[in-house]
Amino acid sequence: MNWIKLKKVFSFLRKHLLAIILVLSFLASVFYSFAYQIRPVIDAQAYDKIAINLLEGRGFKEEADKSYEFDLAIVRAGPAYEFFLAGVYAVFGHHYEIVWILQALLHTVSAYLIFLSCREIFKEKGDIIGLIAAALFGFHPDLIEISAMLMSETLYLFFIVLVVWLFIRTYQKPNQILSSVFLAFTTALAILSRPPVLLFVPVFLIFYILNKRYKEGVVFLLLLALTLMPWAIRNYLIYHQFFLTTLIGEYNLWVGNTLLANGGQIS
Repeated sequence: MNWIKLKKVFSFLRKHLLAIILVLSFLASVFYSFAYQIRPVIDAQAYDKIAINLLEGRGFKEEADKSYEFDLAIVRAGPAYEFFLAGVYAVFGHHYEIVWILQALLHTVSAYLIFLSCREIFKEKGDIIGLIAAALFGFHPDLIEISAMLMSETLYLFFIVLVVWLFIRTYQKPNQILSSVFLAFTTALAILSRPPVLLFVPVFLIFYILNKRYKEGVVFLLLLALTLMPWAIRNYLIYHQFFLTTLIGEYNLWVGNTLLANGGQIS
C-alpha cells in the first residue's frame, strides 16, 4: 500500500515538476527578501532616491537640490529600473516589500521563459534541459539574493530572457510583423536597463537580412529607434551630447582604465 502511494507521489512530481520548480523559486526569493529585509545602500539607495524624485516631479536626479550637470544619477544604470521603481511607488506607495514580491515574480517568470526557450532550441530532450536550466536559474543563490535588493539586475535579466524567447519565436514564425514589434520594444527596454544589450541588435539585423525578411527588419529597427529616441533626445537637451541610456558604460570604462585602476569601483 505504501509503495503504491509512493509511486503516485513520484508520478505527481514528474508531471508537475516545472510548476514545483517555479513555485519554490518564487517562495525562496520572497522568503529570502522578508527574512533578511535588505535596506537600500550605495547603488540601491541611489535608485530609490531617483525613483522618489521622479515620482515627485523633480526629474531624473539623485539629489533634488543639485543641477543635472553635477548630479550623479546620469552615471547610474538605467533609466528603466528607476522608472520601474517610480511606477511601483506610484501604485503601491513607498514600500520595499512590494518591490521584493514583484522582483520575485520577475525572477520566476524569467526561469519559466528559460524553460520555454530551451524546449524550442533543443528538439531532443528539450523538456529535460529546460527543467534543469529553469532550476539552475531559479535556485541560483546570487539571483535569489539580488532579487531581494533594489538593484537593476532582476529586471535586466528578465528583459534579456524575454528578448531571447521573442527572437526564437520570431525566427520560427516568418512574416509575423507583430513578433518583430514585440521584439523591438522589449529590446529597447533591455537596452534602457543596461546598454550591453545593444550587441544583440546587429545579430537580429543580420538574421533579418540573411533570411530576406526586410520588411520585418525595417519594422524592428524603426520601432527600436522610436522607443529609444525620447530618452536620447532628453539627454541631448540637458547634457548637449548624444547617448542612449546613461553614462554608466563610459564611467565603467574610465574606472577600469585609469592609472589607479584596481579592478573595483573608485569613489
